Amino acid sequence: MNNDKIEAPQLVYSPKELRAALGVSAGTMDRYLKLGLIPSIRLGRRRFIPRAAVLAMFANCSVTQSAGR
Repeated sequence: MNNDKIEAPQLVYSPKELRAALGVSAGTMDRYLKLGLIPSIRLGRRRFIPRAAVLAMFANCSVTQSAGR
């Protein structure tokens, strides 16, 4: 029998986890959270960003090409 576990997708991200995944600075992440550009939930002192909100945020984006390409 194989003991490998199949992990479910992560349901929420901390700002630090999402910041690392997106490659943005702490200041940028804080600003986007404060402005509500990235939806989040506060539980006590901790803030969480739902995976569904991240997926929806990118689903609503339009892709543009740079002029040099």
